Amino acid sequence: KEGIRCNSAHPGLLETPMTEDILADAVYREERTQRIPLGKIGTAEDIAYGVLYLASNEASFITGSELVIDVGATAQEGHSPFRFQNLTNWSRRAVTTISV
Repeated sequence: KEGIRCNSAHPGLLETPMTEDILADAVYREERTQRIPLGKIGTAEDIAYGVLYLASNEASFITGSELVIDVGATAQEGHSPFRFQNLTNWSRRAVTTISV
């Protein structure tokens, strides 16, 4: 009734200051990249375009949706993107908030 839409974006692994320590490990980076269907790690800009769409007039009929932007990581059968190895502090900091 009020014209308020509520959607959320769920990013995969991104190149950010929060992940620079773990992605600096070449072995870990290669292992993660090999498990991503599109073979690349995302950027904040990749997520921003999805959020921009949800906030645009083109998405005026979309509400209550969850937009997963993870280059296909969660689409893999039997794969959980949250089964990370060799992580200590990163898992405690792995909350990303995007406000529009």
